[in-house]
Amino acid sequence: MIVTGKLIEYLDNGKFVCALVTESQPKRLRLLNQNGREVNLPLSRIVHCSRQTHPTTASREAIARQLRDTTEKRCLLMDHINLEEIWELTTEDGSETFSPDFLAELIFGEQANDDTVSAFLRCVFADKLFFKYKEGLVRANSPEKVAQLIKQLEKEARRNQQIDEGAQLIARIMANPPDTGPFSQIEEEILSIVRDYYLFAQDAAEAETAQNILKTAGLQRPHDPYHLLVRAGVWTVNENIPLLRHDLPVNFSLAARQQAEHILQRGQKELFTDPGRLDLTHLAPITIDGPTTLDFDDALTIEEQDGKYLVGIHISDVAHYVRPGDPLFAEAMRRGTSIYFPEGQIPMLPRHLSQGICSLIQDEIRAAFSFMILLSPEAEILRVRIAPSIIKVRRRLTYDEVDRMLESDPEIRLLNMLRQKLRTERINRGALLLPFPDVNIFIDNHGKVHVNLSK
Repeated sequence: MIVTGKLIEYLDNGKFVCALVTESQPKRLRLLNQNGREVNLPLSRIVHCSRQTHPTTASREAIARQLRDTTEKRCLLMDHINLEEIWELTTEDGSETFSPDFLAELIFGEQANDDTVSAFLRCVFADKLFFKYKEGLVRANSPEKVAQLIKQLEKEARRNQQIDEGAQLIARIMANPPDTGPFSQIEEEILSIVRDYYLFAQDAAEAETAQNILKTAGLQRPHDPYHLLVRAGVWTVNENIPLLRHDLPVNFSLAARQQAEHILQRGQKELFTDPGRLDLTHLAPITIDGPTTLDFDDALTIEEQDGKYLVGIHISDVAHYVRPGDPLFAEAMRRGTSIYFPEGQIPMLPRHLSQGICSLIQDEIRAAFSFMILLSPEAEILRVRIAPSIIKVRRRLTYDEVDRMLESDPEIRLLNMLRQKLRTERINRGALLLPFPDVNIFIDNHGKVHVNLSK
């Protein structure tokens, strides 16, 4: 039990505070500390208690002065303590847990006293690298633990450096004129941290560091990092943020590019030697797409046969060229789809395939998968045949051109007539038609965004 008159030390916000016990209770102590304040603390807060008992009759000012003098003496003793040397001795000994008195005697080479023990404990709490204090005993950290703590300290020091230098860097970039580099290695790292934070928020690897950098620099609005990176020249004004945020692949692997070249070199002659592929080059397929379309993946044909209508829906047979296990197949699986942006496109397959040999280009022989559907005059399905085929598109039309040809072109007129009957049948069956407009977005040469709505 700690009695009245003992000089004790406790931690307050991580700092040692020296105090004199003025009243002792079973679980708590009333203290007068070195700052002249009266404090009531639980016993669990006490780190060190003196062996010697001190008088409590002096004035408050005198006691506080004595406590400050004691604190100063103990802080001076800390300069004579090298924890690493003592730790090395303890690891050689093979023991792990020691009394503070034993280690203080080992350091000072004399019997431990209140001041030397306190100085040692102060060092242990100030530098937690080598020892850990718990319940009156000091435990030596293992070499592995010390190595781990050193890495943590180095990482923390690096983080603090990034925060300080990051705030300075941001101030230069946000100045007029802005600093656009070249940047040092640590400055590049800082910009990368800010970039990742803007893209991935709390999921960024160093989100906390980025927040501290931006907060220290006074940038706390949601899009401040974006404007910073634009001013630094890291991003353009129209940087494609979704592309970066989702880490969408833009370039194809070397193996995929090599396979694409091999496909182009093979040509189309082998199509005619495939006995399972229908030669439909006598038909006159039509593609109907937008005016800027480059990859044509479907075409239509129609023939009137004894009052019935044979409609052909021809889909580009990409699977003829890209098979499971191929590098191109792996790329297509990874991408999932072609992605269209106002300022460009990221294709699922290399462009010289998707816009070349796999595209149903007018007057070119192409591999297709054809759905040949025989319809009655009332657009009822009478027969369906699905087969790989060979086709050659005869006409490339746009939506606007087809709208103008609905009555004048025989094939377009028949297709439109069947479309109307099929649509009526769908409505009669309870189909819900939602007339959403097509949204077309593009960016002009001046960076202005245009949005067009069409039916």
